[in-house]
Amino acid sequence: MKYASETLKIDNIHVDGKELVINYSVDEHTFRTEIFYEDVDFNTLVEKYSQAYVDKLVFHIALVEAMKFCSLAPKVFDLTAYSSFMTAETDELFTLLFNKIFAQHKWENGLAHYNGPELRHDSPAESGIVATVAINHSCSTLFSCGGGKDSLVAMKLLEAVDEPYAVAQYSHSVYGKYEQQQALIDDLVEHVHAKAQRRMMVIDDFLDSPTLSAHYKHKISTVCAPETPSGVFEMLPIMLAHGYKYLVVGHEKSADVGNFWWDEAEQEVNHQWGKSLDAETALNGYIENNLITDFRYYSILKPIYDLLIFQLLIKDERLVKHTQSCNVSKPWCKRCPKCAYVWLNFYAYLDENLVNDIFQENLLDVPELKQTFRAMAGLTNHKPFECIGEIGETQLALWVMGKKGVQSEIIDEVNALLDEASVQALIDHYTAVDEDRHTIPTEISRKVMPIFNHISTLAAKRLTDLQ
Repeated sequence: MKYASETLKIDNIHVDGKELVINYSVDEHTFRTEIFYEDVDFNTLVEKYSQAYVDKLVFHIALVEAMKFCSLAPKVFDLTAYSSFMTAETDELFTLLFNKIFAQHKWENGLAHYNGPELRHDSPAESGIVATVAINHSCSTLFSCGGGKDSLVAMKLLEAVDEPYAVAQYSHSVYGKYEQQQALIDDLVEHVHAKAQRRMMVIDDFLDSPTLSAHYKHKISTVCAPETPSGVFEMLPIMLAHGYKYLVVGHEKSADVGNFWWDEAEQEVNHQWGKSLDAETALNGYIENNLITDFRYYSILKPIYDLLIFQLLIKDERLVKHTQSCNVSKPWCKRCPKCAYVWLNFYAYLDENLVNDIFQENLLDVPELKQTFRAMAGLTNHKPFECIGEIGETQLALWVMGKKGVQSEIIDEVNALLDEASVQALIDHYTAVDEDRHTIPTEISRKVMPIFNHISTLAAKRLTDLQ
């Protein structure tokens, strides 16, 4: 195949106090990623775990962050200078993450047969140069908080099962000024009972660089980044510094289902694969085998679909105004698929006055969102590429909107597809609780499952009564 670029390299990794700086190059072009930790001191980590271990840790952060440059379809990823950190298992993880997370990017750019760059390094060692370490746990749970409705529900669940937690607040320059992002998350965290707030800021010049448009625009139309796996590795210094046992997120069951099957590449395209159970399992296994022996990364929402997440929001409805979910312009751009999806489900299941106060308009009336709603409802080729629920969840929310008296062309289109039996099938499917497919620790699972089953029963009755 014809590659868009030749060679990707990690030029150097520099650690100084609270800051991790990684310099990359793609051919003759250079890029920089800076990660700043508010309360992690790498010098202290060196004293506690050794220089060799910290070098290995930050290399893994740099390696996963480097994957975004695979958007430029490099032929080779030259890791020769870091061969001592590479193992066969590392190669396998990189290849898995690329092929799953970049499926959408490959489809958008006609790269069906590009399986990532050749990973060039000396022969992988049988094991890493440094043994894994165990954390001396001073506390239990670190929750990765993005400030959205999933974060609110997840934190309230942790509180309901008496699981103390701190929040890790992540901001990235691609979403604008870190001060605004952190302030929006602060606004939500003020209304929960987190034991501490740990802030991390990523400043990345890749998307802002004129190099993209000047040298690669004619070859590559979109870029991609493995944001969730990157975030997991970037949280590890916080866990090591403060003694957390679990890294918890709020990823729902619908993230396990892809957008469509791509025949040419013989694979599913799933925009949300990085949030899937398969991704959780792969990251858990790798980190436990190679970095932290007693590590557990899990989603407390993985057993349930978005429908039940919106139902769980009802008891904390007053706090919904403190959430934000937009990936275009925070808190809400009100024109992207994510905003459309969240607004729709808020309106279907929460108090209408509350939703109107937040959004100030009926998004079903926005002309440029007409095709977005149709795509979310399964009336076009595929579901939009965004972190949203399944087609059936959108159909059910639109059906509820119709039952509430809302009139819209898209509601009529969906109602024409649904009879009483198909509506009941959607209710049964999306109110179900999957007690088997998750990685929640047993001591947490046995306390959270009764909550899920209770809200499932209530939600099923509420929706069935609407028929």
